[in-house]
Amino acid sequence: MSSNKSKSAAPAERERLLPPALVLTFTAMVGVGLALMFPRETLRERLLGQGRTVDGLTVAYLEAWSRVAPNDTSFMGVLAEQYARSGRLDDAEAMLARMQAVQGADLSGPILRTRIEISQQRAYAALPETPERARRLATMNDLLKDATTPAQMRKWSLADLQALATQSRQIGAADPAGKLFRELAVRDPGNADFYNKQLAGIALAGGNYRDSAQALFDAQARAKNLYEQRTLFLQALQTLQSGNLLDEALAEAERRGGKLLDDAEVLRYLTKLALAAGKPEVAAKYVERLLKLSANKPMGATLLAQAHLRRVSDTEPWLAREVVFLDGPRGVKLRDKLAAAGELGVRHVADTGNVSQADAQAAAKAEVAAAAAEGKAFNADDYDLAYRVFLAAGKLDQAQRVAQAAVQKLPNEPVWRERLAQVAEWNRQPMIALQSWLQYAQATNDERAWNNVMRLAPGLSDDRAYLAALDEILTPLLDRMHPDIVFYNAGVDPHADDRLGRLSLSDAGLAERDRVVIEAVRGRGIPLAGVIGGGYGADVEPIARRHALLHHAAAAFAG
Repeated sequence: MSSNKSKSAAPAERERLLPPALVLTFTAMVGVGLALMFPRETLRERLLGQGRTVDGLTVAYLEAWSRVAPNDTSFMGVLAEQYARSGRLDDAEAMLARMQAVQGADLSGPILRTRIEISQQRAYAALPETPERARRLATMNDLLKDATTPAQMRKWSLADLQALATQSRQIGAADPAGKLFRELAVRDPGNADFYNKQLAGIALAGGNYRDSAQALFDAQARAKNLYEQRTLFLQALQTLQSGNLLDEALAEAERRGGKLLDDAEVLRYLTKLALAAGKPEVAAKYVERLLKLSANKPMGATLLAQAHLRRVSDTEPWLAREVVFLDGPRGVKLRDKLAAAGELGVRHVADTGNVSQADAQAAAKAEVAAAAAEGKAFNADDYDLAYRVFLAAGKLDQAQRVAQAAVQKLPNEPVWRERLAQVAEWNRQPMIALQSWLQYAQATNDERAWNNVMRLAPGLSDDRAYLAALDEILTPLLDRMHPDIVFYNAGVDPHADDRLGRLSLSDAGLAERDRVVIEAVRGRGIPLAGVIGGGYGADVEPIARRHALLHHAAAAFAG
């Protein structure tokens, strides 16, 4: 029996496109190329740099590479961070465990950095105001403290420091955040101002007013322009004031102010600060500088206007005098305006007096001088502050001068006349006080002011002021009371020559007083009974003449 060979063929081997050795060689070459092109930190920063989103393709690539080179710690660290950022926290922790098992390499930095990321992710995954979130944040805070030890700080790159500082601020870890921002200010001096402001905010949030102010003062020292210096300087002083460290704020102002002590805004703040600190003498020093500054230096807008006027007065006097030609850009606008008003083509003739170029320039320069004079701005708020400061410091002469200057600048402001009247009395200047009370009373019809006029005028031989006050007080009094009869004691002891009376009216003043009283009473149909009184002196005849004044005044109203 013949044996036939089986016709079932064995399966043929699958054809390989490339030998396995060649595939491994190619993979190794790619890895070497990547390593040469992107050093460890560069690769991490390119894949995980600030602002970059997690990319699934990148994760897949890293996972594939980790299988080819399972002990390549650079790829392991980047992959662990990618896992953490994408929310694959268990995978991230597993990768960290693999990294910890690697011998002969210091991976404390990458491991710590990723643990902080994981703890932050887990903390934010927990519900707010729960024990779990508090526990997770406490763990993160402990990790951040480990990250800010002196030894560890030296290992961080600038990007690491920035990321850790941001994370510290996000969870309110003040101590680590302060250390990180201070290190950043040293390593990245170009952005030191920003870091110092962050430090100031951290210290202030923690109630550490001195450190907060110090950070702002440090930023002020590096500021490149006066505006920024002033802003930071005032913020630092306000920070100390917020902590009720008023004396320290004043001391720091003197130590660090420099040119800023000639700045109006700074001087206003320092004046108020000194008042708040109970140091009116110091406040007076600052406010004196403020008033001197405002008297000598025009306001910024006025300075610009003056500069423009000076330029055009020399080169374009017609422009300084607001002459506009109708063929330029301004002229076109003027033509449109005139057309809308129906005046285009209407000729307005004026006598120019055949003004020459020299005359036009002279007139324009005169306008410049007028603008400069107006430019010495009067700041009512500054004068109000100065008045209060000088009173608090007991400097009555200065307070009176401030009030007098304010009255001259603001003649229609009654409050300044009242202040001048009051401070003049306190400063033993009764004539100035009387005139000021009179002007204030006439402007406001304030009863208290008229009473003050009545009180001061007789003793200063000012019949006019006394009689004005008498008329203003008596008339409304009669209208308000409607008396059935008035008894009038026309005493003459207010006369200037009376020995006992301490007033100083003249004969004419007494006569006018009697006339005003009788006219006011009889003019309202009210009966009047007048009697004479007073009069103390050695010469009887003049006293008798003064007593007769009442009868002469009454006779004028008889019948």
